Amino acid sequence: MRANAIPALLAVVALCAVAASAAAESLSCGTAQANIALYNKGRLGYTSATLDVRSGKRQVTRRFEFVWLNAACLTNPAGRPFLVYQAYCGGPRCSDEHDWGIIEPASLKVLLEPSAGNRKKAEAIFGGPLDPL
Repeated sequence: MRANAIPALLAVVALCAVAASAAAESLSCGTAQANIALYNKGRLGYTSATLDVRSGKRQVTRRFEFVWLNAACLTNPAGRPFLVYQAYCGGPRCSDEHDWGIIEPASLKVLLEPSAGNRKKAEAIFGGPLDPL
C-alpha cells in the first residue's frame, strides 16, 4: 500500500463513522419542507440537532446542542397548519412537557422559540392543546 493511501483510507473510515452516528428525517407542512438532522446520539440525547425549514426561496435554520428534537406539522382547531417542534434535553431534570417551538409554514415566521416552561404560551399561539411529540 502506498504511503499516501493510508490517510485517504483513514478519512473514509472517519466519514463512515460520522455517517453511522447521524440520523435525518423530513416532513412537509403547508408550503414548507422541514429537514431534521440529528448527530451523535447518546444516552442523554443528541450532541447536536439542526432544524432547517424552507419555503420557496426563504429559509429558517435552528441549531441545538445536547437535545432530543421532535417535530410535526399540526393543524389547530381552526384548520391552520403550524410546524411545531420540541427541543429538550435528555437528563433527569428535563421534561418533554416544555421547550416548544412554533413556525408558521407559509411565511416561515418563528412564532415561538423553545424554552423551559413555555407550554401554555405554545398552546395559546397554536390555538389548542399540545401533546408531547
